[in-house]
Amino acid sequence: MNAKLVEQINIQIREEYDSGFLYLAMVGWCRRNGYPGAAHWLQLQVQEEFSHALKFFNYLANNKEVAMVLPHKQQPTEFEGLLPIFQAAMKHEKYITGKIKDLCKLADELDDKKTRQFLVWYEDEQVEEEENAQANLDLFKKFDNDFSKVDAQMAKRVISTTEDEKK
Repeated sequence: MNAKLVEQINIQIREEYDSGFLYLAMVGWCRRNGYPGAAHWLQLQVQEEFSHALKFFNYLANNKEVAMVLPHKQQPTEFEGLLPIFQAAMKHEKYITGKIKDLCKLADELDDKKTRQFLVWYEDEQVEEEENAQANLDLFKKFDNDFSKVDAQMAKRVISTTEDEKK
């Protein structure tokens, strides 16, 4: 595998872990501020982001490349409110979508068909991530910013892990 692509995938591993740490910081804020449903939703998101990082890590390791966990960024611990948390989540997911697109472009430029095929899963996942982020923002509109109703709705989230996600 091309060294530049390996480097960028290792950077993406950090991005995925940073996503999880960002959501974990949001969990803490929600718990401190009385939003257990939102904390639950975000806690599941933490697990999902860490699984994304591990999937990248395993891809490199399984292809006999050096897979690293680079130092992560310090995440904020304070937020302006529940709505700003989910606005920040949407902004962050769009950022990650851009990073995945950059990886796809690099794989295409290097004609690395195997990695490009691997990245299709992440492209699809980011569509889902942005849809989920938008659905959360839509809850605030649906419930006319009644945070207790938004929180109750978020408490209903369940997550399933497929065998494909574990690879």
